[in-house]
Order: sequence, then C-alpha cells, then structure tokens
Amino acid sequence: MEMNDTSKKLKDIFLLLVPENDCPLSEEDQTRKKELVEFFEHLNLYSRRLNDYFHCTSTNNFYELVPRFLHLLRECLLTHQWQKALKLITALSNEARGQDSTMWKVGLACLFQDEERNSRLIQQFVNQVYILKGLAVVEVMLDYLLFLILKLNIEDAKGLVQELKLKTLFCSQLTNERRSMAHTLFFAYQGLVLYVEWKMVLMKIDDEEMEMDLISQKLSQGATANSARSIADRAVEYLITVKDLPGIWDIFISRIVEIYEYYGNTDEARELLTSYRDRNPSNPNAHFYLYKFEMNQDENPETRLDCLKQILRLDPSNELCLTLYNLLEEFLEPRSVVYLFDFLDYEHCCHNEYVWEALADKLSQVNDNPLLAEIVREQWDIRRKWWPQTRLSITTNQIKISTRCQSLIQRVKDSLLCMGNDKT
Repeated sequence: MEMNDTSKKLKDIFLLLVPENDCPLSEEDQTRKKELVEFFEHLNLYSRRLNDYFHCTSTNNFYELVPRFLHLLRECLLTHQWQKALKLITALSNEARGQDSTMWKVGLACLFQDEERNSRLIQQFVNQVYILKGLAVVEVMLDYLLFLILKLNIEDAKGLVQELKLKTLFCSQLTNERRSMAHTLFFAYQGLVLYVEWKMVLMKIDDEEMEMDLISQKLSQGATANSARSIADRAVEYLITVKDLPGIWDIFISRIVEIYEYYGNTDEARELLTSYRDRNPSNPNAHFYLYKFEMNQDENPETRLDCLKQILRLDPSNELCLTLYNLLEEFLEPRSVVYLFDFLDYEHCCHNEYVWEALADKLSQVNDNPLLAEIVREQWDIRRKWWPQTRLSITTNQIKISTRCQSLIQRVKDSLLCMGNDKT
C-alpha cells in the first residue's frame, strides 16, 4: 500500500533520528537518509548565508552603529564609568567580527581599576583571550607585562620577559609593522622592569642610611650606588628605543627624565622633553613634563609660560589654570581672564573657590579698565544663555559647594548681570 504524505514525513523523521546501529536500515532507507542529511546541511548553510546577508544589508546594521558605539565607549572610559563600559563591551561581544582588540583593551582597562581585587581575574582574562582571532598573543602578553610592572611584581615580570625572549613564534602572527612595534614595546617594557629595580635599589640605600653606622654606611653605599647606576644606565638604554618613534610614550619618557635628573643630566633631559613635545604638540602631558622639568630647574620662565598655555589650550579644565592666570597677571596680560571662564565651563570645576575668587576680583576691575570690560563682555555673551542656570544658580548646582564659594559665585553673578540688562 502506497504511503501518504504524512507517513512519508514521519518515516523521514525516523530515518534522521534513529541511529543505524540500533536499527539497521535497508539500502533504500540508507539512500533516503543520505539525501535528507544533505538537504538539511544545504538548508542550514543557506539559512546562515541569508542571515548574514540581511544582517549586513539591513538599514539597522550594527556595523553602521559601531563608530557611535565606540564614541560612547570612549566617553565612558574618559569619565571613568567602568560599569557602563563593561556593559557596552558585553554588548559588543555579541558581534563577533572585528571587535576583539576593543574588547581586550577596554576589558583590561576596567579590570585595572581595582587591580588588587581583580589580580587573579586579570590572569584568567589573559589566558582566555588567546582564542580571539583578532589578537596576537605577543600583544596580549606585552599588555600583561605592563600590568605586572605597574603592580611591582618584578619577579613575575622578569619571568614573562624571559618567556617572550624564548618564544619568538609569538611574533609569527604579526605583520611587519605590528611586529616592529611589538619588538619596540618589548624593549621599552624591559626598561620599565629595570627602572623599577633601580627605584627599589634607591629605597634600599635610604634604608641603609637609617640602620647602619657611618663607616658601614659608606662602604655599603658605594657598592649599592654603583649597582643602582648600572641598572639605571641599562634601563635608559632600553627605554630610549621609543625616543624617535611617532606615538604617545608618556610612561617611558617620564622615567628616562627622572633618571637623567637624578644623575644631573639636565641637558639631556631638556633635549628629550623638548623633542617629545615638538613631536606630540596635541598631547597635554608632553607640555606638562617639560613645564614640570623647568619648574624643578627654576629656569626658562618663557618656556614655562608657553607650556602652560599649551596645556590649558588642550585641557581647559586643568588645575594649572590658576597658575597660568597668576603668571599672566604678572605680565599684565589683559586676556588672562579668559582662562578662568574656560575653566569654570566644566561642571567638575564649579566647586573651585580659588578660581571663583580670582574671577570675582578681576570682574571688580571692569569699570576702570575698558579693554578688560570688552574682553569680559565677549566671554559673557557666549555664556549668557546657559551660565545663569548652570553656573550662577546656586540652588540648581549639582555639586556641593562651600558657603564661601556660594558668596563668591554671587559676586560674579552680580558683576556679570550689571554688564547688561539681564534678568534671572
């Protein structure tokens, strides 16, 4: 009797589900089972390709949102919203293509925020990210090496250095450019390990000064000081490899300068910092390091002033704002008040009573100084629509401020509103 459609379908299901060992199939049934298996394999493949097609061509395509997504992620990192950053990374991990590096970098940065509690978790994270195809093992290991250095885990750091030296196959995944960068970073990180060793030797010298008698001190310090100098020289030799390369090398440059200053090599330090600043004009730290160095040397006030201007140009909310303002006041610079306005534009700066006091005192001179009045009016005009509600309204200000600061804000408010017919 010929089977109906339902019976055929039931038999097909039986053929697919029943293991051949439990129920031997006839030659005809074996042929039919093979056809069914091939059909479902083709169907599965087609479905996946169709899904990929619609995923890539959809107007709501995730990858069209990636630039905005990463911008939001960047904002979370800059404002230290680590929990939100981790949520974004979790969402990003659902899209398997091209985001491995972002997941690794941001995940590690979030874990770094509490490195003591997350130490074992970081090690586990490092071990697990090897499976991500978009990452090279050597780059992961270099990031982990930096973590060990910052944690002052020198013995483990040395062990990892030796492992990286031996396992040169780690670099086989990299292109020539990435291999060259990994090689440079490896050298520089070895310099950081030596830098930490040098600092520990210096601490040992300080301890010996407290514990030993004078004669023993002299004998011991000579050998220890020579050892420290030798380690410092080797550290600089490794760290200096980044000197002429494009990139942000703050962590390395600052350590070289510290060693140079300690041994009195001020000319080399100034030359290095000046070169680093010139190659990184948009990096606030490049200007800050040179400023800090010149402050320690108590020389070149013009260089210090230029560095401060560049720092505040790149980072208007920097706490050096008042330092620059006071320095410009010494030079009778009329536009010094602009830096105060720019600083107070940032919500997290609104509680700084010293800047409010400086602005209040400066505004009290407006009636006697037409040029200053013009500059203040220019600054007020671009803020008159939002400062009254956000900066000059004490009751709506989200940041808790002192009573003195409130009175200073009121002085500023009265002075600014007197410059026009503004009403609040």
